[in-house]
Amino acid sequence: MTAHRRALAWGVALLCALPVVGRAQSGTSAAARLRLTGAVWDSTLSAPLAGASVQAVRADDPSQLRTGTTDAKGNFRLDGLAPADYAVVVYHPRLDSLGIQQLSRGISVRSGESRLTLAVPSARTLVTQVCGEASAALGAGYLRGMLRDAEQPGVTRVGTVQAEWQSLTLDGVAVRRDLQRVQARTDSAGVFVLCGIPANDNMQVQAWSSTDSTGIAALLTTELGIVLRDLYTGRIRRDRLVLTDSSADTLVAEVLRGPAVVRGRVEGAGGRPLSNAQVTVWGTGVQATSSDSGVFVLPTMPTGTHMLDVRVLGYRATRQIVDIVAGENAPVTVAMNRTTSLDTVRVYASRADMLARQLSEFEQRRRVAGTGRFFGPSDLAKRPPMRIGDVLRMVPGVRVVPATYGERVQMRGLTFNSWCTPDVWLDGIRVQGDNNVESMVSVDDIRAIEVYASPQTVPAQFTSLTGCGVVLMWTGPRK
Repeated sequence: MTAHRRALAWGVALLCALPVVGRAQSGTSAAARLRLTGAVWDSTLSAPLAGASVQAVRADDPSQLRTGTTDAKGNFRLDGLAPADYAVVVYHPRLDSLGIQQLSRGISVRSGESRLTLAVPSARTLVTQVCGEASAALGAGYLRGMLRDAEQPGVTRVGTVQAEWQSLTLDGVAVRRDLQRVQARTDSAGVFVLCGIPANDNMQVQAWSSTDSTGIAALLTTELGIVLRDLYTGRIRRDRLVLTDSSADTLVAEVLRGPAVVRGRVEGAGGRPLSNAQVTVWGTGVQATSSDSGVFVLPTMPTGTHMLDVRVLGYRATRQIVDIVAGENAPVTVAMNRTTSLDTVRVYASRADMLARQLSEFEQRRRVAGTGRFFGPSDLAKRPPMRIGDVLRMVPGVRVVPATYGERVQMRGLTFNSWCTPDVWLDGIRVQGDNNVESMVSVDDIRAIEVYASPQTVPAQFTSLTGCGVVLMWTGPRK
C-alpha cells in the first residue's frame, strides 16, 4: 500500500471519528465560506516543510476537499471552506523517507479564519517510538522494511536481516577498527526493524529466509540514522569457478549464479551515454563492458537484492542497489559523476602535514625496502586504475579473486605451495576482518599503495598478524 493510500485510509478513519456536521450546512452561501491557514514544520530538520501537499477533507462529505501547497516557509492557505469538521492530511516525499505513514490532524472550522499547525516528529521521537528511549539516547537509528520473495515479488518472507559496519575506537594511542553487527527476525508479515544502526555511516546489509538469501547491499545511512528499504531474497546458486593467474597457477573461487539477466545504461552528465564502463554484481565474478550507447547486459545473475558496481576512467566509482526479481527486470540507469581532484579541496594544516609525512615515509621505504612493490601518486596518475585490484594484480605472488563484496586479495604463504590472506592497512590503521579492498575505500581516493608479498619483507611497524604479507594503502590527493 502506498503512503498516499495509507494516509487517505487514515484520513477516512479520522473523519468517521469526528462529529458530523448536518447536511443542512452543505448549502451554506458563498458569502459564508471560510478559510483555513496554517504551517507544516519538520522537527527532524528544525525547518519548515516546503512544497508539501495539504488536503482538508470534510467529515460529512469526503468528496468535498480543498488542496493547497506549503510555501518556502511551510505556510499554507485553503479558501472556500464551508462550516464543518475536517481531516487535514499532509503528503510529502520527506514523510515517506522517514517512514511516517501519515501526518494528519482533525479541526473544526466554524467561523472566520481557523489556523492549524502540523509538525513532523523529531528524529529522537521517531527512534523512541520504534526502538525505545535507550536507543534514542545513544543517537542511534533504525533500518525498517519488508522482506520480499524475488521469485514472487508480491509475496513476503519470514527470515533474518543483518547489518554490519566498522566503528573506530581509540585504544591507548592506537585507533582500532571494530566490526559492529545487529540482527533481527521479521514478524509474520515479513516486516523487520533493526535498531541501533549509526547515522551518517556506511553499512552492509544481508537477509536470508530458509535457503534463499540476498546478496550484500551497501547502504549509506541518513543524518538521522533512519533508513527504509525493502529487501528481496532469491534462490542463489553457488558455483565453483576455476581460474588461472599470470603464473599459470589455478585457483578456485565461489561465485553466485542464477537465471536472471540485468540490463542497463551508464550515463554521464546530461544523460550522455558512457562507453567502456566495467559493470559487475558483487560476488558473481561476471563483468560486462558498456557499449557506445552506454548499454550493458549481465547474464546468469542470481535473483534478490544485490550490489551493482560500475567503473569508468575519469569518473567516481558507483555502487547501486538492484532488486533482481523473476521475470523481466526494468533496465537499470547508472548515473556517473566526474572524479573531483582532491587537491582543489581546502585541507587544514594538520591534515596537510600528515599527508606530507606519510608520503615522505612512503618514499623512504621505497628507497630502502627493495623487496616491496610501490605505486606512488605519479604511478597511479600515469595509469589510473579502475579498481584497486588492477594495481595488485601487477605484483608477483599476489592474486585477486571474486568475493562477496567485490574482490579479495591473496598471497603466497611461507611454503610457497599455499595461499594466505594478507593484512591490509589503511592510512596506518590495520583493517580488521575481511580484507576486501574494494569495500574499504574508493580507488579514486588512493594516493599510494605498497605491497609486501612475503612476511619476511614487511616493515616492523606493519608486522603481519596472519603470517602472510601486507598491503598498505594511503589516501589523499595525487598531485
